[in-house]
Amino acid sequence: CRHVSELTGRSYRLWTDKEWRYIAEATGGVPEDLHEVAWFDGNCDEDDWGAKLTMPVAQKPANKFGLHDFWGNVAEWVMADEVFIRGGSYLVKKDDMSIDWKETESQSIWNETYPNLPKSLWWYRDRFDMGFRLVCDPINLPEAK
Repeated sequence: CRHVSELTGRSYRLWTDKEWRYIAEATGGVPEDLHEVAWFDGNCDEDDWGAKLTMPVAQKPANKFGLHDFWGNVAEWVMADEVFIRGGSYLVKKDDMSIDWKETESQSIWNETYPNLPKSLWWYRDRFDMGFRLVCDPINLPEAK
């Protein structure tokens, strides 16, 4: 976020849990026909060995805010008092997908498999099912309100 902010001169960050929840509630929560809008454990592709795969972004319709893959595909980091992920992923079963689904993330657990010392801040090898969405704050935007 800091890097993109420096490149653009605009303020970027991860969205907050409250912002994520607002979008989830404003769009009606988990859609009834999840197959139509989300990739999850049950409708995503698998590799030749049966491992589930992320899917290309924007292959399913966007929600009413224009956000693709809000539910499923990869879970998204959100900020609150702690960092956690929301929205489910291609590894979450349809019946487990809910507006309250979240997982707390732990850098120390991920770093257990990192082979080098010192441990890297950017090593997330054990989590292939998460990503992030950047929010551009309206600061420095001509039409900002």
